[in-house]
Amino acid sequence: MVTPHISRLSRVLAATALLLGPATSLQPVEAATARPLPGAIITLPGAPPLYLAEPFTYTDSGPTLLFSDQPEYVEGEGILSRGTFSGPWRVFVYHVNQETSGYKYFPVVIRNLGEKEVTVTVHRQGVRGPSQSYLWVGQESLRDFFLPQQPRTIKIPAGGWALLDPTGLKRPVAYNQLIEGLYEGDTDGPIEMLVLATNSLENIDLARFNPIPVPADKVNRGTFGPADRTINLANAGEEAVWLLASGKYYDQFLTGPDELDGNMRRNFGNYGVVYHVNLRLRAPAESTEAEAGAEAEAEAEAVAVAVAAENATGTTKTETSTGRKVRIYFGSGSGCGFAGAILVTAGPNAGKVIRIPETPRRYFSGYGADMSYVAEIELNSNEETLFSFDFMPPGASCLPALLYVLPVKD
Repeated sequence: MVTPHISRLSRVLAATALLLGPATSLQPVEAATARPLPGAIITLPGAPPLYLAEPFTYTDSGPTLLFSDQPEYVEGEGILSRGTFSGPWRVFVYHVNQETSGYKYFPVVIRNLGEKEVTVTVHRQGVRGPSQSYLWVGQESLRDFFLPQQPRTIKIPAGGWALLDPTGLKRPVAYNQLIEGLYEGDTDGPIEMLVLATNSLENIDLARFNPIPVPADKVNRGTFGPADRTINLANAGEEAVWLLASGKYYDQFLTGPDELDGNMRRNFGNYGVVYHVNLRLRAPAESTEAEAGAEAEAEAEAVAVAVAAENATGTTKTETSTGRKVRIYFGSGSGCGFAGAILVTAGPNAGKVIRIPETPRRYFSGYGADMSYVAEIELNSNEETLFSFDFMPPGASCLPALLYVLPVKD
């Protein structure tokens, strides 16, 4: 598990050295008699080879994110972070009570900045804690955020304020306990959100709260956006590795203003950013004339069979199976703990939220041969197969995350 007194930034920095470490390419895995459960930990013959990590391009869109994680370990009372919105928004609250006596609360206050009533809609949320099991909090709040939910509305009169979550963030947080809240929605008017640290939720007087100062060189406090990142990947049935939320040139961490003090800060880890990953898979091209001839003969035979079937049944076969398969794995690409979740949006298990990992335990201690099985896909010769999922860097986890495609041996 993660040591509570080691900051998440320190853990991420300590993990980056692994990205340059040596690794040996694997042979294609043996085809299993039964597919594992999605999320199950599979011990591969060796760790995925990091030198195979491929760059990618991305586009950013979506809501503005208010990320409140500085100071991560909180003493005293005050305003931890501030964000202003007039449309889509996302909020990520991540704080630990560092006071040895008493409890602390971390509510989010929404204040109407307009001259008429505003309606704030919360489309989805995930709240876990307080707990000293930091990886569990990060994983379960993200899983809850991805699960299907009914929206709720908050109506705030002009000049008034309300709590974003009067239930989940009402929980008292004891010493060294973490609470995390993920929220996403929109507003039909201008609003301000304030994340507070307070010793009591009774009779909150906003006038008595002052901003908690943070040095200018610190990260992970401010508004960042757009906070949706779409990545399009392609694979022709070969072994491949991609690192997500690495901060490398092809996957930059977001920067944005701290609306409490005006400093520009970096979101070190892209926490709160939703990665929309689209993986397009196709059968590998044949490399020799003999193989091409054999493939042509097989394809002609398959077409003849398909035509006969069409004539007999009146149906048309649009795909030609090659018999080739790949397996998709997901896990840690860093040197310390990782526990997350993904939402599959296209392909096998579409609509399912999968813990990474799911079983037999709920976390990875770091980069290695243990990976979570996600899906097995049979490749078609005449069209691409799309596998898509949403991922967010989970609170308390080290980064980057690692996506791995491995051919299945016939």
